[in-house]
Amino acid sequence: MPDPFADDMRPQEYWRAVSSINAFRCLIAVGLAGTRLSPILQPLVNVSQPETFKVLSLAYLVPASLAVFCTIRRQPDAQLQVAAWTLFDICFISGLAFAGPGAAGGLPALLIVFIACAGALLATPMAALLTVLAIFGIMLQEASRQFVFGAAASDLFQAGLLGVLLLIVTVLTQWLMQRVTTSRSLLAAHSGMVRNLTELNRRIIDQIDIGAIAVDYAHRIHMTNTSAIHLLDLNEPPPADTPLDRVSPALARALTNWLRAPGNSDVTMELAGRTILPSFSMLPVYTDSAASATVPILIFIEDAQRQSEQAQHLKLAALGRLSAGIAHEIRNPLSAIRHSSQLLAESDTLSTADHRLLAIIQRHIKRIDTTITDVMGLARRTEGPPPVLQLQALLQDVMQEYHLTSEDPAEISLESINAEQTVMFEPHHLERVLFNLFRNAERHARIPGTALHINLSGHYTRDNVYCLDVVDNGSGLDTATNDRVLEPFYTTTKEGIGLGLHIVRELCESNGARLLSLPRRRGACFRIMFAAPRS
Repeated sequence: MPDPFADDMRPQEYWRAVSSINAFRCLIAVGLAGTRLSPILQPLVNVSQPETFKVLSLAYLVPASLAVFCTIRRQPDAQLQVAAWTLFDICFISGLAFAGPGAAGGLPALLIVFIACAGALLATPMAALLTVLAIFGIMLQEASRQFVFGAAASDLFQAGLLGVLLLIVTVLTQWLMQRVTTSRSLLAAHSGMVRNLTELNRRIIDQIDIGAIAVDYAHRIHMTNTSAIHLLDLNEPPPADTPLDRVSPALARALTNWLRAPGNSDVTMELAGRTILPSFSMLPVYTDSAASATVPILIFIEDAQRQSEQAQHLKLAALGRLSAGIAHEIRNPLSAIRHSSQLLAESDTLSTADHRLLAIIQRHIKRIDTTITDVMGLARRTEGPPPVLQLQALLQDVMQEYHLTSEDPAEISLESINAEQTVMFEPHHLERVLFNLFRNAERHARIPGTALHINLSGHYTRDNVYCLDVVDNGSGLDTATNDRVLEPFYTTTKEGIGLGLHIVRELCESNGARLLSLPRRRGACFRIMFAAPRS
């Protein structure tokens, strides 16, 4: 059997058990001494040698008292104390039995308690050794009584039965301690598993974007996750047992209303400047577990704006796939129309009015083709992480290509961009983003009598994120337009469909970047916040 003190029992429990044994030992020692010192108690024990019995019973008080003192000091080692004092018990009780009534008087039966305790607190070899010594001591004193006092004063059969009983007690104690050790090991393993699962669940709950609050029947808070703290605009988690109405009276009222009518959960509320969607759930309560009944209500809170954005994102994704399919079907007949108009324009029989009509047709064919290209771009995403590229070299190539292809190009300048600066972006995606921003400035930022100028500048934010600002010298955007300019299908002109800047934002997000429209007093500013390069 493993050492219970080292492998199973906690030190505090072990010392408590040793203290109990020592208290019992002192009680026995005082009782035996009292039978010799008190005339009233002397008839209770029939002794063969009164003086020897008296000396031994008084001497037994010494190790009994010393055992209590050592336990208080907790020195020496606890197991050494159990073994040593049990050995003293065997010697003194065997001697007292010899000087007293022998095995028939029942005095050696006191060893059953000490041997049982030794079997519970000591390892198997030591417990077995003490049992053998106890049996030997009982048999020896009984044989000595037969030699000294005669056969009538000895009962070897009774001593043998007591020895067998001691052996049975040791075996049973060891078996029971083995069972206890196994059970406690299983309990410790299950307890560790429960702690690990509890910590895992806590980490998972703390990482979810939806706020979670657990309250009891009295509406006292027992748990809040990070999202709930953020949504409730708290500086720190509320202490345990804090009333919910102290943290959020509106949420407490919503919970009370839900408890009155559990089916009515479609409510919204304003908390900390946000529109919150709370939902409530009643946890099962098990009658055999009081712990599960302490937190019977779980409250989930979600930002309504975030939920709306997610729904909008899903809707736009579905719309993008649908639009891409429709655009693909339109492109083939549109190509045939373009080709036919080009052939018709080569005819010598057309009048000036016919050529004007053909020009209108070709201009609108080009517009439709541009729209189809933009719509199909909504459904195109590059798989895998974007590559790392040299930003300044790519910007110079884009500027050169832009000046060659644009009919009325703007003046573009580079500012504060290091030649060694790298960013993570698909090159053709970044080219398309910049071309769209340049042409958007051509259409909307020109001021009559003023040359259009676009400035490209790079810098790091306080969070060490590298950004590229595309700033024009136009009249800028008003607050309402600036807030919606990146939304799909939002346009300020009759000719546009409002997909250009939205596609630019989608291309940035597909490369792990972000596109922002920043308010300015003069000119429009679009900022590209690049993803951090891989180390």
